[in-house]
Amino acid sequence: MKFSDLTPRRSPFSSSPLWSFPSDFDSDRFESDIDEFMRNLNADVDFSPDGDYGFRTFPSIDIRETPESYTVDAELPGLLAKDIDIEVVNNSLFIKGETGTEAAKENGYICCERARGAFSRKIPFDEEVNVENINAELKDGVLHVELKKKNIEIPQHKKIEIRQ
Repeated sequence: MKFSDLTPRRSPFSSSPLWSFPSDFDSDRFESDIDEFMRNLNADVDFSPDGDYGFRTFPSIDIRETPESYTVDAELPGLLAKDIDIEVVNNSLFIKGETGTEAAKENGYICCERARGAFSRKIPFDEEVNVENINAELKDGVLHVELKKKNIEIPQHKKIEIRQ
């Protein structure tokens, strides 16, 4: 079915359209553009049964908090440490980088679902972090960042359990 076949009509018995396309309108190109848009949209939406059907962000992260620190694990498959920039600004962690940028059509791809291009992720923290005590490691495609909290209060009293 052509897109132009979907043009609204004044009535089911009328052949005159409610509105018409310009004479230079390329319906095949338009359909192709819409198809590409929908493919790209579907690649960015999580339709998993347990998902919230929202847009996925890149990189995917896990954040853990302890009384002493925050830890952030970010999935960055295929990237090297030199491809990633991390910094803390105004108590927020920024993870920036760029994934493979090879042009799909120029390299013979017929299907491209992996994201390519620049990315940036901001992770704000509730408590102030100590910018002098941050450790980062990239291993097996996962960036692990540990940020110690600033002004940690050390308890003056602690009960010690005796193990048998």
